[in-house]
Amino acid sequence: MAFCLALGIAFAACNDDNNEGLPDDTTPQHSFEVADFTPIKGPRDTEVTLNGKNFGTDKESVKVFFNEKEATVVSVTDDKIVVRVPGLPGEECFVKVEIDGEEVKCKQLFDYIIQMYVSTLVGGKFKNEGGTDKPDNKPIVTENPTGEIPLAEAKFCGKMESNLNVDKDGNVYFVVKQGGDDYVYKANSETGLLTHVGKSNVGNVSLTLGMNPVTGTLYAVRDQSEWGDLVIYDQENGWFESRTEDEKFKWDKTAGFPSGIDAYGARKAITVRPSTGEIFMFMKGALGSLEVGERPWIGKNLGIPTDKVNGKFSRGMVFDVNNDNILYFSVEEDGRIFKYNIETKECTRLAGSDYGNLPDLIDGDLGGSTLNHPCQICMDSQNNIYVADRYNCCIRKISLDAGTITTFAGKAQTEGYQDGLISEALFDDPMGIAVDKNGVIYVADSDNYAIRRIALE
Repeated sequence: MAFCLALGIAFAACNDDNNEGLPDDTTPQHSFEVADFTPIKGPRDTEVTLNGKNFGTDKESVKVFFNEKEATVVSVTDDKIVVRVPGLPGEECFVKVEIDGEEVKCKQLFDYIIQMYVSTLVGGKFKNEGGTDKPDNKPIVTENPTGEIPLAEAKFCGKMESNLNVDKDGNVYFVVKQGGDDYVYKANSETGLLTHVGKSNVGNVSLTLGMNPVTGTLYAVRDQSEWGDLVIYDQENGWFESRTEDEKFKWDKTAGFPSGIDAYGARKAITVRPSTGEIFMFMKGALGSLEVGERPWIGKNLGIPTDKVNGKFSRGMVFDVNNDNILYFSVEEDGRIFKYNIETKECTRLAGSDYGNLPDLIDGDLGGSTLNHPCQICMDSQNNIYVADRYNCCIRKISLDAGTITTFAGKAQTEGYQDGLISEALFDDPMGIAVDKNGVIYVADSDNYAIRRIALE
């Protein structure tokens, strides 16, 4: 027995000697190696250089992943790969290199820094035929898209001058003009698809969108002085457009209907009150509401909230998310945002100067702030109101808790088109704005033919 044991030990030792220097069968062998990368932390679009050997020079054959998010490969040489970090891969990232089907995972972890970032959701493709002071942006197509196409392929020939809305599933609805036609679209960043929802044409009367935040039903209103068209879209039943007199609504003129305001078609702002489902509208200084239910639909005239807005346009209305007795509305022609109590009918100035639109942008205390043609407004769950400050070419943020206003995104009074960190991004006449349940903000950037997205990235 002792002899057999000794023989077994000797055989094992010999076997070990014979395997010395041979590769471990449990460790896969690769034709390339990754030594390290720099820098080891940064936000989206940080350029990272991976060092190693045998990478080759074929950029198309190289893929790099931060966790499961694919990075943009900038350049490849035999010993270096340069990539841009993708958005939101996770705070601690495994970095993986794939070349011709072979994979190597780096030993280092990348520390992803989350920052507020502006990107383009859809559009933003145009010709720049102007000078350096103010680019004369021109569309590069003559027809707006129809059907369903990838967001990255979409090009528009009209501007996004109307308001936009976003539902609980992250679908962004917006309108693009093409001559006398209004093209209504749905864009979704998760699916990466743009869907043409419908098209409307009633002369020079434009669609204005509003959404019921409870049901997700999308409304669009067209209005003349005597009657109004109500257009409805929902996910289950699709697009409905009123075609006959029975499908229109009429205005109740019996209770102080304001005289001298015949152009009720000049509607630029609507919103839906969450607790009642009523559609509220702002029409050249007059406030109205419509309750969708049993026919006939009668549009109520609620009067003029304050003489300061008589005969003027609004492009933005939003109910307070904590108390929908309170309605906020912007007055583009007057450079102000007002707070209105529907029950008490008290109307006060929230932001902007009593002198109207001013060329000098002033942040800080709301009482001393200035705006320059404020358009659509929206409100998040943190008691903040966001303003598409059109001629200041930026997004302003009103903190109701602090009583202050700040320049949130874009460079004040600097036109342009640039994605990036909110302090570096550029807009050109932003007119629409909406915020989703996760705090992601969408902007109708009219002169850039684009819907922009502002989010932690």
